[in-house]
Amino acid sequence: CHPMAVSENDSPFFHPIFVDLDAISCAKKEFATAVREEGITVNPHYPYVASEWPWVAPHLSDDFACPNAVACRDTSFNLLLNENYDRQEAEDVAEAIAKVEAVYARE
Repeated sequence: CHPMAVSENDSPFFHPIFVDLDAISCAKKEFATAVREEGITVNPHYPYVASEWPWVAPHLSDDFACPNAVACRDTSFNLLLNENYDRQEAEDVAEAIAKVEAVYARE
């Protein structure tokens, strides 16, 4: 796994963590759910890609495909953050992700 690069324009309350799907033996959502089961607050699958909302299509002038957004969503999960987190929470997150990576690593 690797986190998305950080910029000053990013949301301070969630951060995408990308999963190398070729390196794990499960689906991304299963992987992220396992991280959540380690006590880390995550959203395993972000369902809000506007191009997938059926009610939007009639209001658009084109097919409004968003392949980059879909690819990003399908290879990442969102780490949910709190402004009170400190170094210990960062260490907990890293430890949980490393543990889940070890469990689901392809051989």
